[in-house]
Amino acid sequence: MNKRIKKKKNKFEFGDLQKLIDKKMPILIFYNTEEERDNVGEIIKSQIKHLKHADIVWNIVMSQKDDYGHEIFAGTVEFQIDNNNLVGSFWMLPQHKMNVDFLESLNTEAQKLFEEDGVLGMYGVKDSGVLESILNRSLYNSVLFGQETHPTIINKAANLWCEIAQRQAFHNGNKRTAMLAALSYLDVHGYRFSNHNVATVSGDNSILYEVTKRIANKELTITDIEKFIKNNVEMNFDFMIRYIEAFIK
Repeated sequence: MNKRIKKKKNKFEFGDLQKLIDKKMPILIFYNTEEERDNVGEIIKSQIKHLKHADIVWNIVMSQKDDYGHEIFAGTVEFQIDNNNLVGSFWMLPQHKMNVDFLESLNTEAQKLFEEDGVLGMYGVKDSGVLESILNRSLYNSVLFGQETHPTIINKAANLWCEIAQRQAFHNGNKRTAMLAALSYLDVHGYRFSNHNVATVSGDNSILYEVTKRIANKELTITDIEKFIKNNVEMNFDFMIRYIEAFIK
């Protein structure tokens, strides 16, 4: 007599991360520091409950330079937990560039979302030199005496949010532009806000806008902003899949 064999269900569920690994696609990391790699690992652990107590082992196995001279690293990552280890791969890629023109387009969008105090009837950039300085200080020229001062994408986003909100480089919409700039920077580096209530950007009751007002009023430190972001984001594995599929076409 034939016996029906029940397929044993895996004890662990790894959500969208499993989808990435099943497609044999790597986790994407967009800044080449140990701190960023560890940050990504900690967020994945908080995002996927079965990995909460996992040990993570990153192993770089190769590196090469792209067509622009940027170094790219590739390796394996292992989440070790209760004999149910999950093994995948990762790439460490250069961060995406943000420029003044992009910030100006965000400022235009910001003024459609919410009216802010500013110079009545005045729009656009008030001081492009300040914006260049903000981008360099927050995102790019962050090595001081050989020490990385902004070693993670989240730290860079926090600094960008703070600088734009406080330094008033636009005639109007500085706070909202600061918020959109931070969100955009996180988004193109594989992060997204996990709570819809937090992620809502428009309306008087937007949590993000309340945070950006507190930043502009100097009520929150960079550490506070960084903590807020880290506590409310997750890794966007769907973004990584789309990015890789576009990359290999």
